[in-house]
Amino acid sequence: MLECFTRPTPGAGPSTEASADIREYGPTRVRVTTAAGAAAYLVLTDTWFPGWRARVDGRDAVLWRADHAFRAVWIPPGRHEVEFRFEPRSLKVGLLVSVLSLTATLALLVPGRHPAGPA
Repeated sequence: MLECFTRPTPGAGPSTEASADIREYGPTRVRVTTAAGAAAYLVLTDTWFPGWRARVDGRDAVLWRADHAFRAVWIPPGRHEVEFRFEPRSLKVGLLVSVLSLTATLALLVPGRHPAGPA
């Protein structure tokens, strides 16, 4: 099961109440709404893996590795919309290689574009 919690920073002041509600949870996207009285880390206790990206209120944010295994992002005080997206570089490279391979294959299938064989 996925757990989501905020961990206020030390010495953050008297108002350290925080909440986090998961609005969407899928294999490549997680959306969380947060509210915090002080700056905090939002930590998702599902597995950290290269390729995950974070956005806070639509702006790119640094995605930290928490406790060696989880994902975390810094949240300023107030209400925020946080989005985690899985966008691995390997997927983009694989797509590019596939498109180039398909293009080369189609070019070889066009009549008159390949050398004539033995007659």
